[in-house]
Amino acid sequence: TLLLQGATWDEIKVICDDAMKYGTASVCIPPCYIKKAAEYMKGKIPVCTVIGFPNGNMTTETKVFETKDAIEKGAEEIDMVINIGWLKDKKYDDLLNEIKEIIGSEDKTHPYTDQEIADLLTGKGYQISRRTVAKYREDKLRLPVANRRRAMA
Repeated sequence: TLLLQGATWDEIKVICDDAMKYGTASVCIPPCYIKKAAEYMKGKIPVCTVIGFPNGNMTTETKVFETKDAIEKGAEEIDMVINIGWLKDKKYDDLLNEIKEIIGSEDKTHPYTDQEIADLLTGKGYQISRRTVAKYREDKLRLPVANRRRAMA
């Protein structure tokens, strides 16, 4: 991961080289380097970026645009900073709707599984199991499993 504001291509290239050398799960980089990194690594390592970084308080529409743009440029993994103000204000429905819209913008041929969503949330500091994600996805968001979302594409 290299998300510093002053990150240069030469620095990004070093972490890409390290990722390919050591076989890491992905490289997480600023959106402006996604396309170049994806082309450089030629599918050997997935490119990840963070939507709404660093504050998470931009509009949902902006996050949806950022997600689509990142995927179009070659990102295969998306992390998202949630709106902390909404969390503190207990605007849970707003947070759920934002997550729903982001999932709605996922690559329909490769939708996130419950485990991938749980892993993304765990990486953000939430202690959540795949079964809990499944329950919220089904009961709160009313979204089908990844295989069904893929089939509906």
